[in-house]
Amino acid sequence: MCKTPAGWNATALLIDELRGESESLEQIQVGQETIPLLWVVPITPYEADLILNQGIEDFDVLVESSHFSIIDPCRS
Repeated sequence: MCKTPAGWNATALLIDELRGESESLEQIQVGQETIPLLWVVPITPYEADLILNQGIEDFDVLVESSHFSIIDPCRS
């Protein structure tokens, strides 16, 4: 069983499209190729439960109303 680093409240990962950032960051150009970008975001057990039971939109509302950074794995 993997353990999270000490101090982390995040115990799961959300792999999804960019959340709350500029649309210009949704893809990058590499030569002739356009590469879509996905975020890997550490999430807490509460956030994972919220996403699974109420949907990603409710998670977005939670993130927008929070004073914590979405990428901070120590947020509570």
